[in-house]
Amino acid sequence: MPDLVIETYELTKVFQGIGQRIVAVNEVSIKVPSGVVFGLLGPNGAGKSTLLSMLIGLTLPTKGGGKVLGYDIVKESLEIRKRVGILPERIGFYEHLTPVRNLTLIGKLNGLSGKELEDRIKHVLRMVGLSEHMHKNVGAFSRGMRQRLGLACALLKDPDLLLLDEPTAGIDPEGVKVFRGLVRDLSREGRTIVISTHLLRELGPLCTHIAIMKEGRILVQGAVKEIFEDFLLKRGFTYDISLSEVADQGIVEEIKELGNVVDVQLKGRDLIVRSKVDLGDELYDMLTKRGYRLRKFTMRKPTLEDVFLYYSRGEGTNEVG
Repeated sequence: MPDLVIETYELTKVFQGIGQRIVAVNEVSIKVPSGVVFGLLGPNGAGKSTLLSMLIGLTLPTKGGGKVLGYDIVKESLEIRKRVGILPERIGFYEHLTPVRNLTLIGKLNGLSGKELEDRIKHVLRMVGLSEHMHKNVGAFSRGMRQRLGLACALLKDPDLLLLDEPTAGIDPEGVKVFRGLVRDLSREGRTIVISTHLLRELGPLCTHIAIMKEGRILVQGAVKEIFEDFLLKRGFTYDISLSEVADQGIVEEIKELGNVVDVQLKGRDLIVRSKVDLGDELYDMLTKRGYRLRKFTMRKPTLEDVFLYYSRGEGTNEVG
């Protein structure tokens, strides 16, 4: 398998209608390393689904190109679809059939048959926790169970790469928890997983690498750890400090004298300090030497929402690391 499972070059898709021109994907160049959980994050309408569709050859690009598993997305799309497991945002099943019958039909369409297909069906249903429901009609399944069955479909070919489009949309919290566990298990097996989602809080923590997409463009991409480090360096550091006694206003001026301090807010016993650089050690030493006892001293950790808002306002560069 190549080091980069997915690589695109200024990939663009323009839809022409009567009196309108929609640029769904705008010069997207992304790199997805092997073995990672890659989050394609952004609001609905950002172009995420169109991008995934181009990666597997279901939608032809207007401009640009790319490779998936080393295969050209236009010239060799059939080879890509043979090797990639896909969970679309809206997946349909035959409601009157069982998971086994549905998977049998899908397996045969993918060239599987006989005992090999029977063994794969049992294996994937066990992987997604549906073994005890394998002979029930899909029409009785909840949204979460259907998504797990969709994941079983994607795994039927035993793919090295999985593309999951909005996999937890409409699922209850317990179903989301189960789905996250499945993704973690699949990642531990060494599979590369791409998750397209607007639900940053639900699935963002699973990702080792991300690309944030808005209005067809990639705002930032890279390893999550490096993106967060870059965000802190550009936006600065924020410390929440709670003292055991009320502080006087003079402490504000003393903190400002440390240098690289952007803002200091004092409310009774609570301090909020924003700085351009990491001043954690200096702040701690200064306060304790002044005789203050610290009830709390924490540096705020940025969230994916913080990062998304920062880059969506055009304040950052589009690649980290």
